[in-house]
Amino acid sequence: MKTSLLVAASAVGAIMLAGCATHETTTTTTNANPARRTYSSGELKKTGQPDTAGAIEAADSSAQIR
Repeated sequence: MKTSLLVAASAVGAIMLAGCATHETTTTTTNANPARRTYSSGELKKTGQPDTAGAIEAADSSAQIR
């Protein structure tokens, strides 16, 4: 009796988990700011500025640090 109850519980659990495995997730990305620029640590170190904001301003004069 205990064995059949254990098998039945295992079967129910497997069915419940199988439903999770078939769920498909999609991710979309948007480029909200196409003018966005990234800077490598090497580029920022070359400026000689002690802080990140100053280094970005030195590397790109059009950057606006707020």
